[in-house]
Amino acid sequence: MFDLRYLNRRTKEHFCTLNFVKSSAGELTVTVRAWLVREKDRKTGLPKQDWLKKPMVFTLT
Repeated sequence: MFDLRYLNRRTKEHFCTLNFVKSSAGELTVTVRAWLVREKDRKTGLPKQDWLKKPMVFTLT
């Protein structure tokens, strides 16, 4: 979307969600997803996911 207030290219606004899951072995898995604030998925009406097609996953032991 073009906005006359910003004539130069600008970054897109994001928010992130973190999902924490503790396994029975005591490991902690953190899943990080980034979402676009101003762009929505037409099918669901929810914000579009950004960065990667797959979320970033970290496992802490």
